[in-house]
Parts: sequence; structure tokens; C-alpha cells
Amino acid sequence: MSSTVSVPVPRPPETDPTVYDIHHQKWSSTTLPKTEKEWIERAAEVAKILAEDVGVRDREQKIPTAEVSLLKSSGLLKLLGPAKYGGGEQPWDIAYKVIREVAKGDGSLGMVLGYHLLWSWTANVVGTLEQQERVQETIIKNNYLVGGAVNPRDSDLKIKSDGDHIVFDGFKNFNTGGVISDLLVLEGVYEDTNAHIFALAPTKQPGLQFAHNWNNIGLRLTESGSVKIEGVRVPWEEALGWDPKEKKPIDSVLGIPWPSLLLPTIQLVFSNFYIGIALGALTYASKYTVANTRPWPFGGDNKEKATDEFYILERYGSFKAHLLAAEALADKAGSVIANIYTTKSENRASLTARERGEAAEWVASVKIVATDVALEVTAGVFEVTGARATSVKVGLDRFWRDVRTHTLHDPVAYKRREVGRYALLDEVPEPTWAHPVIVIGRMSDRSTDAKVDPVKGYVHEDAFDSGYLKVDDLHTIYYEQYGKRDGKPALFLHGGPGGSISKDSVTSFFNPQVYRVVAFDQRGCGRSTPRSELRNNTTQHLVQDIETLRQHLGINQWFLVFGGSWGSLLSFVYAQTHPESVGSMILRGIFAARKWEFDWFYQAGGGATVYADRYEAFRDHIPREEQHDLVAAYHKRFHSADPEIKAAAARSWSAWELSTGTLHFDPAVQLALLDEENFADTFAGMETHYFVNGCFIEDGQILKKENIAKIAHIPNRIERQRISTSSQWLPIQTVYHCIIAAAFAMNQRGFPDVLGANWFRIAVVRTRRYIFLVHKSDCVAVAGKREILTKLIDSYVAYHGSEPPLRCDILVKARAAVLSAMREIDTYASQKGQLDHLMEVMPLMWLSPTDSGHFIPSYMLRLSRDQECYYFIIWWNIEPPCSPPNWKGPWLRYRETAGADPLEPIECLPLRSNQVAQSIPLVLLKIRIRQDLMALKETFAVVGRRLPSELSDMIMQMVIQFPIVAESMKFLEHQDLTKLIDQVDLQIAELYNEVKEMNPYFWQILANKERYAEVEIKQYERGSEEAGHVLVQETYAGWAETPGALDVIRKRLNN
Repeated sequence: MSSTVSVPVPRPPETDPTVYDIHHQKWSSTTLPKTEKEWIERAAEVAKILAEDVGVRDREQKIPTAEVSLLKSSGLLKLLGPAKYGGGEQPWDIAYKVIREVAKGDGSLGMVLGYHLLWSWTANVVGTLEQQERVQETIIKNNYLVGGAVNPRDSDLKIKSDGDHIVFDGFKNFNTGGVISDLLVLEGVYEDTNAHIFALAPTKQPGLQFAHNWNNIGLRLTESGSVKIEGVRVPWEEALGWDPKEKKPIDSVLGIPWPSLLLPTIQLVFSNFYIGIALGALTYASKYTVANTRPWPFGGDNKEKATDEFYILERYGSFKAHLLAAEALADKAGSVIANIYTTKSENRASLTARERGEAAEWVASVKIVATDVALEVTAGVFEVTGARATSVKVGLDRFWRDVRTHTLHDPVAYKRREVGRYALLDEVPEPTWAHPVIVIGRMSDRSTDAKVDPVKGYVHEDAFDSGYLKVDDLHTIYYEQYGKRDGKPALFLHGGPGGSISKDSVTSFFNPQVYRVVAFDQRGCGRSTPRSELRNNTTQHLVQDIETLRQHLGINQWFLVFGGSWGSLLSFVYAQTHPESVGSMILRGIFAARKWEFDWFYQAGGGATVYADRYEAFRDHIPREEQHDLVAAYHKRFHSADPEIKAAAARSWSAWELSTGTLHFDPAVQLALLDEENFADTFAGMETHYFVNGCFIEDGQILKKENIAKIAHIPNRIERQRISTSSQWLPIQTVYHCIIAAAFAMNQRGFPDVLGANWFRIAVVRTRRYIFLVHKSDCVAVAGKREILTKLIDSYVAYHGSEPPLRCDILVKARAAVLSAMREIDTYASQKGQLDHLMEVMPLMWLSPTDSGHFIPSYMLRLSRDQECYYFIIWWNIEPPCSPPNWKGPWLRYRETAGADPLEPIECLPLRSNQVAQSIPLVLLKIRIRQDLMALKETFAVVGRRLPSELSDMIMQMVIQFPIVAESMKFLEHQDLTKLIDQVDLQIAELYNEVKEMNPYFWQILANKERYAEVEIKQYERGSEEAGHVLVQETYAGWAETPGALDVIRKRLNN
């Protein structure tokens, strides 16, 4: 990079400074403006002077040394400075208007002024109060111009320490105003760290070598070329926001949201000189139109003057209206930024991440509008001035060139996306470029120093602090702190109730270079005392303990609250009780403590189905007459006076809990805790104490609209890492629905009352059934089932000399082998392996097409291959039924049907008679399409149809659950979704009736599967109840994994 400046480019020419002498003399005898009106009038005067020869200066690309001198004489450089040093002490909203005014006359000088005001303000944002005073005094008393070499797109400057100084080295391709400045802001990375330092250095020194190579199409008078920085020394005490003795950033200065105000502040500078340039273009063009533009002589309604032409008046009217709107929006955003600086400068820590983020949204909105309007006006003025206005000597092109050059500074599309997320999800932005210790809502982990174990996660030293905190007359809780002493405070809430903390369980999620991790044993747990005490032990007590601990540790707000399973519920309740104390949340394995969740896991439901063998032991520990409420029955035994009864119940309960938390069950690992002293008593006793009391909250409390609304502003992330029978997947989706919906409500999008009970369906996020299909290495059981299937078929062929007949005992056994694999192995990898196997054996089974072909559509749906499923069904039914295909690869044949429309009329489908196994997945596929169409319809009812493409894409990703709708824009663009939904409803009804005719038992068994015992089917006939059972076994998983699908069928049965 340095080679680009090794041969200096000749210094460009400069304006003769004497041309401005009269203005220097005039302003030298006057004082600075006092009021907003006077400052804007002074700026307008400067703009008028600059506009007189800006076209010539632009063509000759003169260094604006004389023009900067003019800015200095006018006093505009001192606008923001403290009055005690001779500054204007004006707020930022006036500064923005002044920038806009100067840019009307000369866009380049408007940009130079804007950058100066921003960089002269740097110490007010990232420096200490003492540094702020020193820097302001230096700049204002000396009337200095400040430039900046801080382009974030270039490589960072390198900083090393040398005694009492820091030394900058590096190269920047872009710096604004550096050549003509008195001071230059430098920013780089301190040696052996990822920490950044800002500092101001005198420009006139050998270590700053400017290339004078700025030769872009626009803003040609800003001297924004490259600069080589070599050995530039700055005293440590001038490293903004750093402790010069400790040589580390000061957390109270740089570890709060305040420093990140640099980003929205400068972004609004950009927008204001865009608008100013566009206003200048409009003024310049209007004078030209009045004086030079000729009317069009061939319009049939010929005018005498161009100013009478309809199209010219219409365009000027549109330009003016849009610019007025842009100015109004910019002024509003300017007042927001100014208010923050005016009201919070004395207490920077009082600025919250949310306040900063909302201010940034105002600024981003201006950037979007200003970019669009400025480009439209500066290009559109040629339409109202005519072809002669394109002459170089007219100079009208400079306005568009200036705007176009700088609007490429950062893609405005990202601002549109940012505002879209704010409008749709109430998410405020994180800074995309800032000092690494600046935090907004969530912090990107830029540290590379932390040790990471590929299996266990982050590696921490031992706790730097631990202790006991008495929280009431009975309880004392034990706590520990890990990681960075002055890091971002993160609270870890352990599971249970009845769990405890350990170093590995607490720390592995958190980078020790970033976070101050706080964890504690909840009442009665771990090392808290008294052990296993249930008195004064409720969710509300735990919530208060968290607050007491926070205050005891001197933490203003948790940067992050992290909880899993029971910890996720406690996180929700805490955040809803003390939302001001929570900066963000990460939750995993969501548990909402609703009655049906307890029933699902502890009664004959999900847990019993997935782990039937282990559940029997858990259930049968309780007498049959008490098995209707196992939680209560176990709770009763934990309070038994007989210690043997209590111990046995505790061990049985704990064994069930420990054995169902993972797919890879290893008794030696999962049940090892049972051998630890007092573990089972504490764990089982605490859980049943909480569960028999509904966790001491109302049923569904955390998901109530009024409670979700309390935390809708808190950034959150909900994770699910693998199958967990104890915290079923549905609450994740429901929680997301409620949070997003509450954000809509807070933004007054006006929908909950309209949609009634389905209010949360407005913004369904992308919580697909993939959470069921977690990845896992190929399961041995799959291979075992393959062997059984192959051996059964081979043995039949060897004995009979032909393929097995339909539905005979041997074939049903082969089917049972596949069904067994489907039930026992419920992972993505194993399902994909089973599907691949079925495709491989399809030629072998060709004379029995009702067998392998039965399973394939269901597997495809479970793997979210909905469109392929539709292709396969069509292909299966058009292939000659009694002759094997010319097989060249199982995936190639049915793709001949690619392009088939899954919404085509049912009568267009070439379904063979009695193909019930093909019709059933078709019904499910249609239901999925209908659900997505309903979600789209409800979303459009709230946010409307006229959306930017970026926002439309985001809606498709967040609202749509299934691939057919997600992968096609035609649904998003369809003008009558109600009609489309009605069409799908008719198709569902038609297919439903066809299945019912082919097997009158199927729908009843499917919708009420829990009422029917699993039976071994050896022989059956088409249309029989036995056949219905087999069909349900083959297809049930796909239905169960599609939220709401079974409800659709039950509703039809009830009708």
C-alpha cells in the first residue's frame, strides 16, 4: 500500500486567497452569530460566496485552502464549541441546518464543514471530560479545522506504545479534509489487542504524507485522497477514553452506549449535505429554466415560455415537495440527536441502548429519504432544463456527481433493512462499526484471545470472586463470578428447579475476554443454605434474589440474562418483573410451566411415547390408583415420614429426569448424579415443590399479551440445540409469536383486537419443525432395519420364486421394520438415510408399489422436501403400474414432472384408483400451503402490501414455515389471497373425502391416535380398520410435526 505514495503527485492548484479579502475584513469586525436565524444567515452568506465560482474550481479541482480560510473567518468552524473558549455553543440541530445551507452553494465545502464538526466533537463522545475540555479549548481558541483518517473500510492503523506516547503506523485510502486541516483524527488498533484508540494529531508533520490523488467524479474539492501514516506520535494522555497509566480503555467512558453516538451523528451529517446539494441543484436549475429553457414546440398545446409547460411545473412541484419533506424529517432527526447531547452529556451513562437505537432509526430513515430524493432531484433537473444544460460550462452536472459519489459511502439498502426490522420487529440496530467496547443491545465478540475447547466451549480461569449473600432471615445464597472483572455483566440462571452451578456448566457459553459472568445457586440448591429448604422458596422469591444480588454486586443492568429450561422460565418472569434491569436475553430449551407441558412430560404423552421403557419404570413406581397425577403422587412421597419411601421416590423421579435429556443415553454418564450425596433428595423435592404449585405463576402467565409487552423491547434470542422431551418444541414458536406480536402492539400497528385469539399469528417467525430433525451421525438402528427389510424380501423371493403378494404377512413384517425405524430414530440424518434406502429398494418392490411408495412422500414432507413430494406423487401415478422403470437413478425419474403446480385442480392429478397412501400426504401438503397463505394474509392485513423488496424478502423468511410458499414469489405477489385460500380449502375437502371413501377409518384413527392402542397387524384388506392403523403408523409423524394440521382434521370430523 505504501508504494502508492512513494512518488508524490504534484500538488493541485489553489484559489487566490485575496478574492475573499473583503469577506475576511467584514467578519473580522463582527461577533459570532447568536441565534439560530443568525447562524443560518451566516451560512447562507458563505454558500452564496462559494457558489459564485464553484463550477470553475470543481473543473480545475483546486485545493480549497482559501475556502477553508473563508469558513474560519465566518466563524462556522466554532459553531459547536464552548462559549467560554470563544465558540458558538450551539446544539447539533442547528449545526445540521448550517451544513445543509453551506452545501447548497458548494457540496464539497458542505462536506468538509460537516466532517469538521463531527471530528471536532470526537472527544465529547469517546473521551473523558478532561480530554473533552482540552480538545475543545485547542480547537476553538486556534480556530482549527479538523479532518479525519478513520475510513473503516481500510485496514486498521497499528498502534504501539513507546513510553509516554502511542505511535500510529499504516495507510488510509480515504481521508476527508486532511490536506487542508490543522488537526487530524487518527484511529487504530492497539498492539496485541483488538482495542481501538482515537486520538488527534497535528497535520503539519513529516509522519503524515498526503498523496493528493483524489480524482473522483464528485466532491472534487474535499481533498479526500490517501494518506500514509508513519511514526506519528501522540501522548498517551491524548488517547481518547483510555487510562494513560494502566494503558487500557476506561469502561465508564467506552463501555457504555454513549460512544456509539458517533455513528448516527455522522450519518446525519451525510444526509444533510445530500439534501443541501439537492436544494442547491433545484435553485440553480430553476434560475436556468427561467432564463434559458425553451418550451417544447411540438406538443400540440404549445406554450410561449418554458415556465408554462405542464411537465416542467409538475416536475418542479414534485422536487420541491419531496425536498421539503426530506428537510422536515432531517430537522426532526437533528432535534433527537441534539436532545441527547443536551440532556445527557453531564451523565453519559444514563443513555440506554434502546434510546441510542431509536435515535439511530430516525437517522437511518433520513438517510434513506435523503439518498433517494437527492439522487432523483440532481438527475431530474436535466429534464426541466433541457439538453443545452448538459454543457460543461453550465456546470449542472456537479450536483449529481457530488451526491452520487458520497451516497456510495455505505449501501443504503442496509439502512432500509434496518428500518424494516424496526418497523416489523421493533428491533433497534447494533452499530456496524465502532470501538470494540462500545455496546448496543448485544455485543459482537471481536476478541481472539479467549481459549476455546472445541467440545466444552470457552475456557475460564477459576472464579475471581465468590461469596454468600443473606437474602432473608432463612435463606443465604451462594454466588460466583467469572471472566472479565469489568466486562459486560451476564447472569446465568441454572436449570431445575433444584439444579446447581458448576464452573463448566456456567462459563462455557461466555467469552472470558468480554463478559463478567455471574451465577448463583438458587434457594435450597447447591451450596446455598439451608440445603433443600422449601419454605420461603417460590419463583417470586428467586426473582427478588436476582435483584438483591445485582444491587449487591453494583451492577446497574444485566447486559445479558442467560437461562435454559427452568432457567428460561425464571428469566422470563424476572425480565417481566424488572424489565429495566435486563439488557438482552438468550434462552434455550423454553419451558413455560403450562399445565399441558407438565402433562406432556409426566403423564401418558410425549415423554412416555419417546422413552416408553424408561417411562414405565417412572410410572410404575406409583400405585395405579394414583397414576392419574404423577407429580402430586411423587410430591406426596417426598413428604413421607418414612425416609426409605422418600429416598426411593427421589431416585425414581431423578432417574426419569436425567435419562430423558439427551438422545445419546448412557446410564454411566446420565445417571452418575444419582450417586452424589443429597442430589436426588434436593433435585426431586425442589422440582415437585415447584411443579405441584404450577411454579407459583398463573397458567400461561409469561405468554400473556400484557406480560410479553413488558419485554418486547428487550433484544432476545431463543435457541434449541437438540430434541428435549422435557421442554417440548411448541412453546418456542408460541413465545416468538407473542414477543413479535407484542412488539407490533407497542408500535401501534393496531391489530390485536382485530384478530382476537389468533393475534400472535401476525408475525410468525421461522420456527420450523427442523427443531425436531436435529443432526446426528447415521444411526446403527437404521442399518439394522435395512438388513431386516432386505433379508425378508430376499427370503421370500428365494422360496417362492417371485415377489411377495400384496399385504401378506412377510410384506407386512417388512413394512413393520420400516415403521419401527421411523418411530425409534427421529433425527434428520437418520430420516434422510432411510429415505435414500427406500429409493434404492424401490425397483425391488416395484411389483408391490403400495409399499416403498407409501413411505417416500411422508419422509419427503418430514424433511421439508414438499415440492419434491408433489413431483414424486405425480410421477408415481403416471408410471405404468406393472412394469419396472428403466431405472437410472432414483432421483432422476420423478423429476421429469418438475414444474408441476401444487395448486393445480385435483382433477388434473393423475391419481390411480385406491392410491390412499398418495392422497394422504397430498392433504397434509395442501394444509401446509393453506397455513402459510393464512399467515401471509394476516401479515398483510397489518403491514400492508406496498413494501420494499428487502422488507418483502424478510417477511417471507419470517412468516412462512414451509418451502413451497417460501420459495415462490408468486404467493407474495398474489392480489387475492382470500380467493387462493378458498381454492386450497376446496382441494383439501375433495382430497379428504377421497381418503375417507378409500378408508373410512383413517381420519378417525389419525385424529384420535392416543385412544387407539398400537396393535400388531399381520394381514389386512384395503379399506379395513387394520389398514387404517397401518396408514396412520406410516404417516402420523409428519402430521404431528406440522403445527395445527391435526386440528384441521378434527374440525372436519366434528362438522
